[in-house]
Order: sequence, then structure tokens, then C-alpha cells
Amino acid sequence: MENDKKKLVLITGAGGRIGKSIIKRIADQYKVIGFDRSSAIFYSEDEEIIPLDVSNRESMISTLHNIRTKHGTKIHCVIHLAAYYSFGGDSSFKKYQKITVEGTRLLLQLLQSFEVDQFIFSSTMLVHKEVAVGKKIKEEDPLCPYWNYPKSKIITESVIQEERGSIKQVTIIRMSGIYDDQFHSIPLSTQLQRIMEKQLLAFFYPGKRTHGNPFLHMDDLVNLFILCIEKASTLPSFLTLLAAEDKSFSYIELHERMSKALFGFKYPLFWVPKFAAKIGSFFLLNSFIKPFMIDIADLHYDCDCSKSKTFLGWKPQNSLDKKLEQMISWAKTNKRDFYRENNLIVPKYLEREWSKEDAQKKPSR
Repeated sequence: MENDKKKLVLITGAGGRIGKSIIKRIADQYKVIGFDRSSAIFYSEDEEIIPLDVSNRESMISTLHNIRTKHGTKIHCVIHLAAYYSFGGDSSFKKYQKITVEGTRLLLQLLQSFEVDQFIFSSTMLVHKEVAVGKKIKEEDPLCPYWNYPKSKIITESVIQEERGSIKQVTIIRMSGIYDDQFHSIPLSTQLQRIMEKQLLAFFYPGKRTHGNPFLHMDDLVNLFILCIEKASTLPSFLTLLAAEDKSFSYIELHERMSKALFGFKYPLFWVPKFAAKIGSFFLLNSFIKPFMIDIADLHYDCDCSKSKTFLGWKPQNSLDKKLEQMISWAKTNKRDFYRENNLIVPKYLEREWSKEDAQKKPSR
């Protein structure tokens, strides 16, 4: 396919891990233009990242005008990944409203001057009401957000239905926790870090220890996006899909498997009352654990992704259940890389240990 005839794909949030992974896979086949707040990168003549805040009306109008002038009005697919996300448990909804909700509304309104074949939105399984252990969530099941992030996604899904206009096909992907072979998952990497450092927090949990969540490997998520693009013409005009592996991991299973892989035996995990955990969380500096997380520690999610198989023939090819020990072995053997890749705070004793190792490696004069 000649460059000037490649179909155009727009990706918001293109500088994020998911965006980069999608671009890497589709750039040979499509002309890709990405929007990202923090970077402007020209990978090749068919890959371009434009520094752009999707909530900035003037910049959006100008950028889409330039795209229309240069590439015409035909857009094969828009992959909308840009959103506000915070594990800090922000009490204010303002940033979610501005970036996730209104940013999406603005994008859709401006896309009405284009001929768009498909719009794919990245949502989350957390929009759903939790289920009992042994039950699985389906796309049609009740919605119930327990904090601001999934709340913003539910509202935005409604905005998409209201503002889609002439867009031919819309797919909502409600994804589970995403990971890869080097973790790149905040819940997984921070839990492993606590156990690896033998932090006091590693031995306590303020929720039902048998409850948890499913995960999904990045490669399988990217495959799902690609199948959505390739089969857009065969899909219903509006489709919602859950994306997760078959197994939901309880907190205690992860805890026991991580500790056994690291130290050869399973660490104990004790239940702690929520009120005590909340008091303690206020004294934890630089900790991933935030007070709002304690309130939702009992939630349990598990997903039935048969609809993705029915419409797309998609099924995860990776499994955290099979990969976990291998990933932990990598983290244990490549500890510096584990901390760096996952943006983890390095404890003082490790800094000193690594400094000594570096000093010993320097050639003597």
C-alpha cells in the first residue's frame, strides 16, 4: 500500500503505554496521527505525534483544521485513550470533568466535519457493580462506580452516545488491569515491591483477602484494538466489550505467590480493620496506599469476555496465571530495571547497595 493511500488513524493519548504499543503495531498499515499533551515525535513519514491537550478548544480546532487541510475529511478510525487518571483518590471531579468528559465531547463535536468510520473509546471494567466470587460480569450488567475514575468513564460513555453524530461505528472497550512482561501495572508492581522490601504493609490487608480483579496482557489488548479496526464494517453500530483474562486474582493469591517466588515460602497476610488502616495510611509517606482505596478493598471483579470472541474471534493468548512467577524472577534478577521501569521509589538501603556495586565495578587507576 502506498503511503499516500494509507487509511488515517487518529490516536489520542498516543504518548502513553497503550498508545505507543498500538502505534508500534499498526504504523506499517495505517497513516497514524497521535495527540499527546507532553510530546511531539515524528517516528516516520507515517507516524506523527502532535502536542495537544484534548480539552483545549482552540488547539483542537486548529489541529483538526490542519489535518483536514493536509489529509482530507476521511478518517478510518479514532482511538480515544486520553483521559484523566489518578490513584491519589482526588476528592474533586473537576479534572475528570474537564479532560475525560468534556475533552471527549469536544473531540466528537469537531469530528462531525469529518467522515469517520469508527470511534474506539478506552473505558474500564470498574464502571460495573462488583460481583460475588464465582460470578462473572457481562457488558449488560449493572453499572456502579465506586470512585471518580470509573464515574468519569460512565459519564463519558453516555456523552459518546449523545455526540457520536455521523460516526459509523462506535466500540467501547471496558478493560481490566493492563500489564506486560515487566509488570508496568501499578497494583502489581507496588504489591511486589512491598513484599520484596518486607515492608510492614506487606503483611496486612483491610479487605476481604479472597476478593480481587482480573488482568490483561498489553499484547492481547493491542490485538483487540487491531481486530476492532479490521472488522469495523462487520460490527454493530454501537458495541461495548469487556477485555480481561479468564481468571480473577484474589489479593491473597498474589501475596502468597509473590512471597513464595521471592523467598521460597508464603508470607502470612493478616486482616486489619478499615478504621485502623485509614489512620495508618495518613502517616505513610510516598505510599501507593491511599485512604479511599481502603473503602473499596472488598470489591471483587471477574469478567465474561465471550462477546469479544463472538464478534471478533478474540481470546487472550497470554495469562498472568502462567507468567507471574517468570515476571517475578525477572524483577528479582533485574531489580534496578524493575524499579526504573515501574517508577518505584528506591529505598535508601538499596541505593547504598547499588552504589557499592557500582564502585566495585569501576576500574582502578
